[in-house]
Amino acid sequence: MKIRYGAIGEHGSVAVTERVIETLKYEWLKKVPVIRGYQHLVQLCTDFSEWYNNWRPHEFLGSATPGSVYLKKAVPLVRKNSKSIPANLVTKRFRKTKVIGYRIKKAA
Repeated sequence: MKIRYGAIGEHGSVAVTERVIETLKYEWLKKVPVIRGYQHLVQLCTDFSEWYNNWRPHEFLGSATPGSVYLKKAVPLVRKNSKSIPANLVTKRFRKTKVIGYRIKKAA
C-alpha cells in the first residue's frame, strides 16, 4: 500500500478514510438489523476489517485485496465484464451480516 498525503482542510484530503467509513456503513452495518451492545459492535467491526482487507476485491488494486498486496501475493486479474467465473474459489460466510466472501484459491 502506498501512503496518500493530503493537505489539512483541502477537498479530498481524507477521501480514502471517508470511503472506508462509507463501505462500513452501507455495505456492512446496513445488513445488521439491530446492534446489541458494544461487544456486538466490536465483533462486527472486527469481521468488517477481515472482510475488507482479505475478502473484498478492490478495483484500484486490480481486483486484489489489501491483504494480498501487503503480503505480495499474486492475484489474477478478473475484469468486471468477464464472462467466466474461476472454478477454484474459496468462500467464507460472515453470519451476522449474511455476507459471503469469495476469493481465488491459487493464482494460475
